[in-house]
Amino acid sequence: MGSSSRLLELDIDTPVGVRSITVQCADLSSFGNGLPTDLLVMAAFQGRHDPTPGTLIAALDQAWPTRVAELARNAGIRCTEGLPWWYSKLDPVAGYRGVLCLEPFSVRSARSGAATPDAMSLLAERLVTAISALRALGLPMGSIALPLLATGRLRVEVSEALRTLIPRLVELIETSPEIRVVHLVELDSHKADAVAEALAELLEREPQPISKLVGVPALIQSALTALKMLAPHVGKKVQLAGVLTELCRLLESNETRTNQVITTSRRLAEALVQIFAPVAVTRHENLYSQINLLSTDRTFGVAPWVGAYLQVLRELGNAESHIIRPENATLRPGRVVATDLVICLSCVARLLEFAFEWLNKDAALP
Repeated sequence: MGSSSRLLELDIDTPVGVRSITVQCADLSSFGNGLPTDLLVMAAFQGRHDPTPGTLIAALDQAWPTRVAELARNAGIRCTEGLPWWYSKLDPVAGYRGVLCLEPFSVRSARSGAATPDAMSLLAERLVTAISALRALGLPMGSIALPLLATGRLRVEVSEALRTLIPRLVELIETSPEIRVVHLVELDSHKADAVAEALAELLEREPQPISKLVGVPALIQSALTALKMLAPHVGKKVQLAGVLTELCRLLESNETRTNQVITTSRRLAEALVQIFAPVAVTRHENLYSQINLLSTDRTFGVAPWVGAYLQVLRELGNAESHIIRPENATLRPGRVVATDLVICLSCVARLLEFAFEWLNKDAALP
């Protein structure tokens, strides 16, 4: 992959496993080099594919063996109903297997040149429709890269574009098993930062340093004690060892934020299920189903309340990482708050103690 900087990652728990939306600072014209990305999504006004300096089309024309205008003329798939779009397969040297171009001719005000009020909704809807159509044709859609649509010449605000686009992308990913990751990519570092910050705000994150939270230091020490007791017994269990190392680093730092602990604790739940019930992992990709099987099948020998602690870490991690959907807007609390860290750390400490008991056969069970 070309040089890039990942600024933020949104995890989405689907029936077939965790999928992601990332925000990257990178050059889309070389983003897929070395590791081909299945689909590049772009937008251009209908019939206007000139390589204007400083535009994505100009960069692509420099990097690709075939000009964008020629790809548009010879597109293998074209839809002219509603908001037009076309798709063309690409030479692997381009770094992408195909390009999808939306042509938003009808979403721009003739007077001001800016987007009409429903521009972003139309683009988001058409994007989902087009990708669904390409999926139905069996075209590869595992990885998708796109700039934040409509925030260039259409001048839609970044926050407004994200509010419309992200829920549609989440819905698309949740109903499309083959889509593993969607990258939002911006070349300009200031705009990439703005996209990451707006998405973090959309997720309603207010991470706080754990060192400043009342009542938390004692829980941190309990978790660290259990962690350091468990670490020597992990052996070759690489996934668990990696999570323990990261969790220890976070808990010992005064700069660690609540969201970092909560999301890492979810990864701890994943690693512990691998230890307690590897069969559950082979039967289900979804962490909820894995923990549910672990809790209900007595042959694993794990008490149901241990499964409940694992589900708490899963739920908190999901809430910290996932988009707040409109249909959940009336739920209270609307997001994970600092006091939830108390529950998180309590579950972490008890699960680490239990994992020690599980792995050390000489330890006496309570």
